[in-house]
Amino acid sequence: MNLTRNERNVLKYVVENAKTTDSEIAEKLHITPQAIGRIRKKLETVG
Repeated sequence: MNLTRNERNVLKYVVENAKTTDSEIAEKLHITPQAIGRIRKKLETVG
């Protein structure tokens, strides 16, 4: 499966900081919390 740069960054951040919120990730990666939510949902669906 090919992941976008943002998807890879979110996945890496979640693995390293499992209990962080979407807002915290968004602030760190400079993207919107809504985008983080969509990416998380996609990653969870794909497995």
